[in-house]
Amino acid sequence: MLSDPAVLLLMYFVLPLWLAAGFADWLCHRATHIETTTGAKESILHILMFTEAGIPLLAAMFLEINALIILIMIAALFLHAATAVWDVRYATTARTVTPNEKHALASNAFDNFEASSYCSPAAAAEDAGEPEIAKTCEGIMQQELAMADWVWQQIPPMTDKYLSKAETGDQAKR
Repeated sequence: MLSDPAVLLLMYFVLPLWLAAGFADWLCHRATHIETTTGAKESILHILMFTEAGIPLLAAMFLEINALIILIMIAALFLHAATAVWDVRYATTARTVTPNEKHALASNAFDNFEASSYCSPAAAAEDAGEPEIAKTCEGIMQQELAMADWVWQQIPPMTDKYLSKAETGDQAKR
């Protein structure tokens, strides 16, 4: 199981990035004093999103990938996206939601999700004797990983800029 590229990608790349994105999101919430603005309701929405992302990741790590698991992953992706929209709509009524929090983290997570979704088809195509399909899937996966890496590199400077504004009392623009 640990030699499976999909498992390795999920365990050692997607999952750590997902957790790091969650930590960066927490920093944004800390800077906007979520405890006194949106409070428990937004925290519950985050637990819901964590569950929506965690179920497909756990399924990929511990279950055999088949059509049902892929369907669950796709459904979880759409549920997670809908909950994220709900979360941002609610949060913007009570606090400043920065572009860093709103877009960069979601973009990074989505690009990594897209990249991981090409790993299994690439392996299946190899097993089926379709090297061209496998090569195409691997190429797309590398493009998605490159984009996720670029987005990931943009997050720290945006976070630093936002936190420096929060420290000086300047308002960050939405």
